[in-house]
Amino acid sequence: MFLKTESIWGKPNRSFYNFLRLIKNTELPKTFCVLGCSDGKFVLPAARKGFEVLAIDIDKISLYGGNINLFGESVQNIGMERRLEIEGLKERVKIVNGSFLEYDPKDGYSGVFTSGSIHYAENSHIPLDVVINKMKSFVSRSGLLFQEYIHTSESDNDPNRHFLDKEKMETFFVEPEWSIIKHRKKRYTESPNPRVNYEHTIVWGSMIARINNDT
Repeated sequence: MFLKTESIWGKPNRSFYNFLRLIKNTELPKTFCVLGCSDGKFVLPAARKGFEVLAIDIDKISLYGGNINLFGESVQNIGMERRLEIEGLKERVKIVNGSFLEYDPKDGYSGVFTSGSIHYAENSHIPLDVVINKMKSFVSRSGLLFQEYIHTSESDNDPNRHFLDKEKMETFFVEPEWSIIKHRKKRYTESPNPRVNYEHTIVWGSMIARINNDT
């Protein structure tokens, strides 16, 4: 019997599990891709549900383990690969260490998920349309893309790069082959995490879009 492991980032929220159910309720192959997967917060739950997963991240420690600074202390992060081994899920996940912007998806995925990767510092020099169009290229015909991103309307942030409002995000999905099936923003208090070690307020955009099959 395999043990269950936990991500240093905590557990996915309900909307992520709803997204997995949305895919499973289609006749699409049970394939899934996580862009910016870290130590597997979203990868392992998908693999546990029977999905074949592509997991991409630029951080080797998140993928393969090592010491990290967590709330001012050096701690051991066992990494996603080891978590997969412990849970007996390694055969269901392909791990890629690198930028998803440089990865060529040979086959599309029925579900593609990303949480916050639009805002990565490594992507700050890349035009936003390039980043989002690359994410879209991972989605198969009739597949779904779920993006979580920081939403803002503050004038001191560049809306063409990391921080954008709901209306700006929708302009990237106006092509006939794409349909937005859910899009909302929410202000909430986020618990401390490895990036921000105190309770903080965030405005989060949450969009699910689908490639239409009849275009």
